[in-house]
Amino acid sequence: MKSILMYALVLALALFGFQYLGYFYMSKQIEIDLYLGIIAIVFLAIGAYAGVILKRKHELEKVRANPPHININAETDADLSDREKEVLLNIALGYTNKEIADRLFVSVNTIKTHINNIYSKLDVNRRTQAVSKAKELKIIE
Repeated sequence: MKSILMYALVLALALFGFQYLGYFYMSKQIEIDLYLGIIAIVFLAIGAYAGVILKRKHELEKVRANPPHININAETDADLSDREKEVLLNIALGYTNKEIADRLFVSVNTIKTHINNIYSKLDVNRRTQAVSKAKELKIIE
């Protein structure tokens, strides 16, 4: 519901902006070249934004279609607990902290604690680094 309202607000503002721009064009305060240029830039920005969003969704669908799995027999110095491995797997699948918390039936703060423990045990600073390091150590395959 929140995203629907946000898109509705953005579309309403865009419509208002186009009407306002049209007013300036019709009252001869701006030339046709500037009018069309502004419209082209706005649609270019919208297209670029949509492309980024759709590409990210496509990449997440590819990862989730062929999901990684935890290697139980992996012997590493990281010594991750089973729950931390489960959180790491969900990170690799591209889920947010809230989505992971919902999937594992725990609070978001618990997930943040697990992620901080994973970071310290793998000696990394970001989610992508944690997933890469886990793949190097063959924790995730």
